Amino acid sequence: KRLGTVAKLFQKNVTVKMASMFCLIANVEKMSFVRLCMDAFLFQIQKEEVLCEYELFADNVTPETINENSAYACSPLVYLERKENLLVKNESLTWEKVKGTWTEDNLEFEGVRVLEWEPEKEFAMDLARSSIPTVLKNSVITTWEASKKWSFEYIAEKMGDFELKNVKKSEEATFFEPDFNAPMTRLESLDLSVHYEVENMTASEFFRALKDPDDTRYYYFFGDFPKPLYSDILPAHMLYMTVDEELREKQFIWIGKKGVKTHTHFDQDWNFYAQIVGHKRFTIFPRNSHEHMYIYPRIHPMWHKSQVDFNSPALGTFPVYKDAKPMTIDVGPGDLLFIPPYFWHHVETLEASVSITTWSHQNVIYEHMYGIYGYDKKFDTMLHKKGQIITLRVYFEFLITEIFGSGETQRIIDKLIRHRYKNMSHLFPVRPDDPYICDGESTNPRT
Repeated sequence: KRLGTVAKLFQKNVTVKMASMFCLIANVEKMSFVRLCMDAFLFQIQKEEVLCEYELFADNVTPETINENSAYACSPLVYLERKENLLVKNESLTWEKVKGTWTEDNLEFEGVRVLEWEPEKEFAMDLARSSIPTVLKNSVITTWEASKKWSFEYIAEKMGDFELKNVKKSEEATFFEPDFNAPMTRLESLDLSVHYEVENMTASEFFRALKDPDDTRYYYFFGDFPKPLYSDILPAHMLYMTVDEELREKQFIWIGKKGVKTHTHFDQDWNFYAQIVGHKRFTIFPRNSHEHMYIYPRIHPMWHKSQVDFNSPALGTFPVYKDAKPMTIDVGPGDLLFIPPYFWHHVETLEASVSITTWSHQNVIYEHMYGIYGYDKKFDTMLHKKGQIITLRVYFEFLITEIFGSGETQRIIDKLIRHRYKNMSHLFPVRPDDPYICDGESTNPRT
């Protein structure tokens, strides 16, 4: 049956664009099916720009049921969970609690939801089920010693000569961290230079630099939460989704000078962001904004970041960016901000600040990711490059058909190129003598 399907695939016309796309992937990816799956996975989340991540993993959800129930499945008041193989609607939120309006095309918020809370009241699971960015006032973090005592002077004295690794400093305010393990780092034509310097500093040196009026550079530190300060953030168990996550201790500290900004990006974990000292401004874009954000390809070192400069967007190059519907919220001492996975966010430090972030895995996503990473890619060992490319093309066709239905391959390829690769064409020049196949191996585009 599969051989018959393959035969039919080879009868189809393959455009120059699609053939070049597969050459691009074959050369850069070294035939890695993993990266292809992850690019397709992100498209799955944004299916027609309104797909919620839970739909991908509910046992009985198929493309057909998603299409039939798209308004139900993606309403902000609905949480899909795996329970007795049924889609379960969570009624814990009412429409009045959500600021904004729901349309078929987008989710428009006037602002991030703000809730008054109680220090002893749990919140992690309820917020995860709502999957809505939320600020909690008067949560457990207001009882911490950190909320009562922390200042730059206090932290510097308590940490003393404790070493902060990889402190960044720069004349420019926006910081980012490329993934130097990404396949595209092998391209000589890709500029991987960063504008900042990196050095290790003691806590005392770092805080002196932050307060030095003659030092106009921006300083920024992000790293594992320092052990000398741990007793100041107890109890912390409420910030984790499960006991296993608490044992994993994915907790980090952010310290930055006024004006520091982070590149617009998304994360794959549940994020509970505690603001302790100073104020920050978050601009958050819904999950259905992937197309508007012009995400870098999964094989790029900036793969979970936007190609658009938040401070000066080039709308001529990124035209649909203007259609994104961001939410904005300023957080200050004692505020706890919840950011669900895959919500894009840009952060600006309004004044010198200290923040603590606690991450919990969205385990169902990681289970599927690890399944993909463990896939036995037998075509990687094929002798001839042409055979590898043809086989990869077939796998990609099967993958897209499984997710989006038949006849969708060209549309997805076009979308990939238009929103992820179009502005990187200089990195992948098509051979003028033979645009159809890699490594100068001629072939007819119909084969």
